[in-house]
Amino acid sequence: MGIKYFLTIITGLALVTGLFSCHKEEIDDSNDPLIGTWVYDSYQIDSDLEIYKSEKELDPDKPGMIFEPGGKFTIRNIYGWCATPPVTYENYNGTWENISDSTTLIRYEWWGTAAGQDKLEKTFNIIRADDQELWIRYIF
Repeated sequence: MGIKYFLTIITGLALVTGLFSCHKEEIDDSNDPLIGTWVYDSYQIDSDLEIYKSEKELDPDKPGMIFEPGGKFTIRNIYGWCATPPVTYENYNGTWENISDSTTLIRYEWWGTAAGQDKLEKTFNIIRADDQELWIRYIF
């Protein structure tokens, strides 16, 4: 009985210690250059770059993105399958995370996402990010 009791106590202590010592590490991304509101400005076909300008809010008539601390993400994109003007835009919620110093993954639902379907995932390289412009190149 002595050894069983001892092993039970040790196992219990190990489990309790393991449960209370695990915690999610908080990441401070408030200084990330992506944080902010970005409105689509142009596309450079020769270099496959999308260029966004920093703005206070999204433009109702243009695509755009909002990156918030903690991984919260909003994308303003076409609502519906037709891209022939006049185009209607809608905001879609999602998440973002940096998967390297220059690569970001975004996940979001959009008008074509069926109930229970996975979110759309896109990855892009950050070519330039400062307080005025964001240049990205999607990885396909």
